[in-house]
Amino acid sequence: MLKKIKQIIFISACTVGGILFLMFLSFHNIDPTDLETFVGAKIGQTIGVTMNSAAVKENPINKLALELSKKEKELDRYEYILEEKERQIESNSSLIDNRILLIFSFVLSALFVLVLTNFYLDSRHRREEKQGGKRSP
Repeated sequence: MLKKIKQIIFISACTVGGILFLMFLSFHNIDPTDLETFVGAKIGQTIGVTMNSAAVKENPINKLALELSKKEKELDRYEYILEEKERQIESNSSLIDNRILLIFSFVLSALFVLVLTNFYLDSRHRREEKQGGKRSP
């Protein structure tokens, strides 16, 4: 019985700890995948290591990596601009599509009304022809 109570307390403590940990992450706007960076930065602040003193000396590989990351950021920016333009074009084309659909449905409705009117006039003409014995022109 005492063992079961200890297990329940342990599970409750772990659950509460997990919830508090997630609340801490959300309070500091930290994505759980960025937790390693956050912890490393906090530990670095604690022991007094700054990024400048721990930096690697510049060499061709670092320079290329820096240029590559700059190019990637530039490409991401261009991609974002292109996506915005695509959204604008899609919204404009959807407006045109809606207009075309509206015109098409109006023309179809008008044709339907004309066909119904033709059937009505034709049946009326036949009825009059039967009743009055008129000849069709």
